[in-house]
Amino acid sequence: MVVIYFVIVAILIVWWITTHNSFIQKKNRIKESNSAISVMLKQRSSLIPNIVASISKYVDHESETLYRVTKARGSSMEGDNVTELNIPSIKLLSEQYPNLKADTQFIKLLDSLEEMELQIQASRRSYNAAVVAYNNYVQMFPSSIIAYTNGYKTEELIEITEEEAANVNVKSLFN
Repeated sequence: MVVIYFVIVAILIVWWITTHNSFIQKKNRIKESNSAISVMLKQRSSLIPNIVASISKYVDHESETLYRVTKARGSSMEGDNVTELNIPSIKLLSEQYPNLKADTQFIKLLDSLEEMELQIQASRRSYNAAVVAYNNYVQMFPSSIIAYTNGYKTEELIEITEEEAANVNVKSLFN
């Protein structure tokens, strides 16, 4: 009879330890998921303005190039002697600036925006999954006994602030 009592006590102790450790593991998973969201949001706030600044430089460069080429072509149409002088300058400009790149940079910006939003969305889903697993553990019997005795409380699923829910106004970044 005493042996049975010790076996039952041993089983309860092992169960208590494993359940308590599971709470710690689930709580840490929530922290990790929350941190991943913060990292993604920080990356987004750092990356997008840098890409926009880069694109702005390309746009400025290409606008100047287009202006110079247009001006050179326009002046080549005036008079016979000017034509011979301006055609080499047009050729020189086209050799100097063979590829205009702003359009590919805009595509890169759009791809980066989409990728960043998908990563943030995935991180939020991961966080919510971790919270649901933890909350289930807090609320379900028999782990709820350990939750109650150790003060574990349910966590809230992600709630997005209106500011965060608003789309990034990329147009304003170009001003």
